Amino acid sequence: MSVLKTLLAIVAGMIVMLFAVSNRASITLEFWPLPYRIDAGLYAVVLVALLLGFLAGAFATWLSGAERRRELRAANKRMREMEHSLARLKEDAAAARAKAEMPERPRAA
Repeated sequence: MSVLKTLLAIVAGMIVMLFAVSNRASITLEFWPLPYRIDAGLYAVVLVALLLGFLAGAFATWLSGAERRRELRAANKRMREMEHSLARLKEDAAAARAKAEMPERPRAA
């Protein structure tokens, strides 16, 4: 699986490099209404826009899973409590079994 991931990363890197080499034209970005202007390569603008879109989507996905993660944490906590309770019940059952198997001593009068 690691080899496949490496190969996919190499192919993706080559595609990004080819894109950057073929889109070297310089463009000027203006941030209206701010007085800022930036001269950058077209490839850089497109790749940064793609990266920002990916990060925004990842953040939105992470936020949408918050309720599910909360439910899983609560379920895990409840499971740990039940495991501790089960362990105590097993100990009590073993103690009761041991007590029931012990022969009774005759009482002295």
